[in-house]
Amino acid sequence: MSLKLKPDHALRRLSVFTAEKALPLWAVAGYDETSQCFHERLRFSGEPVADVPRRLMVQARQIVVYARAGLAGWYVGGKMLALDVFENVRRRYRSADDAPGWIFSVQPDGRPADHTRDLYAHAFVLYMLAWLYRIGEEPSILALADETLSDIDRMFSSGDEHGYLSGMPGPKDLREQNPHMHLFEALLALARGSSSLRNPVRPPGPRSRTAAGCRKNPSRRCWPPKSRPHGC
Repeated sequence: MSLKLKPDHALRRLSVFTAEKALPLWAVAGYDETSQCFHERLRFSGEPVADVPRRLMVQARQIVVYARAGLAGWYVGGKMLALDVFENVRRRYRSADDAPGWIFSVQPDGRPADHTRDLYAHAFVLYMLAWLYRIGEEPSILALADETLSDIDRMFSSGDEHGYLSGMPGPKDLREQNPHMHLFEALLALARGSSSLRNPVRPPGPRSRTAAGCRKNPSRRCWPPKSRPHGC
């Protein structure tokens, strides 16, 4: 028997669940006080799965969640939690192997686990920075966003101006729709949050030509493959 709810009732239930259940759960059980980062995942019992690598995209997503929850008044302490975790994420993932960009994952103790540079994860880093900037309008946040954009241009350029490669190291012909979509989303968030376009004097590059390139040559690998090397 299905339970039919009116949209406004369903929205209220979802809002209550998010504010009273999900956000407190991940801020307590989902937060590792030792590393001051988020756990990769929780068991159905609510206990963290401790001995697995922690992906950059998970940390960035959780930071966005608590930044937005704090700004919206849904979770007291959300903004501070987001900023505290961000400082540790920047230290552990940003050029952790002395090379440009953000590494894909680290071990629970902070040691690098996967040194891959992943476009999907870098897009979420930019989205994270866009929301962190809204908390206090700290100029260093935008500076880091610009540095990350420059890293993306250098690391993922395909050389033919038809979008970015999905990962480095990785296949030289693989361009995926989903990372580009999230990159576009992140750039919109940065523009809206900072009231400016990032690097407006830069000549048009892959970011502005990706969609056109895929339309002109649909045989190119610019659609999602059946599976991602690292999962989503």
